[in-house]
Amino acid sequence: MAALDSILDSMGPKGAELLSLQTGEVPLLHTGGDTRPVNSKPLQESQVISFVKELAGPQDRKDMESRKPAAFQYRTFLVEIEFPPDGAKAEIRPMEPGTASAPAPA
Repeated sequence: MAALDSILDSMGPKGAELLSLQTGEVPLLHTGGDTRPVNSKPLQESQVISFVKELAGPQDRKDMESRKPAAFQYRTFLVEIEFPPDGAKAEIRPMEPGTASAPAPA
């Protein structure tokens, strides 16, 4: 079980649209214009990367190790991570109903 699973599981019942993780900031849950901290400790870059790597597949983990942006699906969530000069920033959103869960065949 990934460290973020309990937070992700609570997003639906709370109507949350976004979980944001950013270096130097506390994790934030965004719900209908309201923003609430998930905890009170600002995240270090290594924590942001570690949380997101737990959700990623092998290629996306490799990209993150090279500080390349990545976007992928985890369960019913879209996960995106980028690496601005001051650390790491990740956004995790519930996917829209009816969104394909697997890539289209080539």
